[in-house]
Amino acid sequence: MATKTGLIKTISTAIALILIITAALIQTNRNTVSCELPETIKVGSLNRIKHGAFYLPKGYSASKLYPLIIVLHPMGATEDRLIRQFELDKIADKRGYILLAPRATKLVWEEDPDIKTILAMTNFMKNNFPIDQRRVLMTGFSSGGHFTLTMLLYNKTFFNRKQLFTAFAAGGGGAGYELGLMMERDETPEPQVPGYIYWGAKEPGVPGKEVSRYLIEQGWDIIAHEHDGYHYVPDGEFQTIFNWFDALEL
Repeated sequence: MATKTGLIKTISTAIALILIITAALIQTNRNTVSCELPETIKVGSLNRIKHGAFYLPKGYSASKLYPLIIVLHPMGATEDRLIRQFELDKIADKRGYILLAPRATKLVWEEDPDIKTILAMTNFMKNNFPIDQRRVLMTGFSSGGHFTLTMLLYNKTFFNRKQLFTAFAAGGGGAGYELGLMMERDETPEPQVPGYIYWGAKEPGVPGKEVSRYLIEQGWDIIAHEHDGYHYVPDGEFQTIFNWFDALEL
C-alpha cells in the first residue's frame, strides 16, 4: 500500500510539473513578437512589416555587410516620421545603411510590450539581412530619444548575451524610471557603448543634459551637444550623428 501511495504521489507531482511547464510555454508564446518578411522585398523604398518598416539602400547587395540604424519615432508619430522628415532614406543610400523603424504600440514608447518588439525586430533584421554586427546604431528623438536611453538597460540578447546595438544617439529625451533609479544609486547599465546625446538649452528641465553628465561621470564615451533652441532636431543634426557614428572604431 505504501508503495502504491508513493507511486500515486510521484505521478501527481509529474503531472503538476507538466502543467506548470505547459502554462509557461503558452505564456511565452503569447509574449512572443512575430516578424515576417513581406512577399516582395523592395530596394530603395520602405518595406512595411508588422510592428514597423525597414529600408534597404539603393544598390543593396546580399554579398556585403551593412550598418543597421534603428530609428525610434517621437510621440504619436508613425514609424517612418523621422525617415521622411529628415530624408534618412537618402542618407542611407549615400552612406550604405539599412534602416529599421519599429512602431510603438501606444501613443508613446512603453517598456511593455515595446522592448520585446524592438528586440524581436532587431534580431529579425540580423537574421535575414547582411548586418554588420559591430555597427548597429539606435537613435530616436523626444519619446524615441527617451526610449533609446531606456534601451541601454536591455542592450543584450538574453541567451547569448550579445549586444543588440553598439552605439546610440538620443535627442530631446531623459531617463526613464529604471535608469533614473540607477542614477540615484550611482550605478550604470552594462555594457557601455559610445553615445551621442543632444538637447535644447530652452527645453524644460533639459533632461538630456542630466543623463549625459551622469554617463560621462560613469566613464562612458559620450558626445554631448546642447543647441540653443527648444524641443526639436536642429538642421544637420543627423548628418553630424552619422559622421560621428561612421568614425567610431567599433
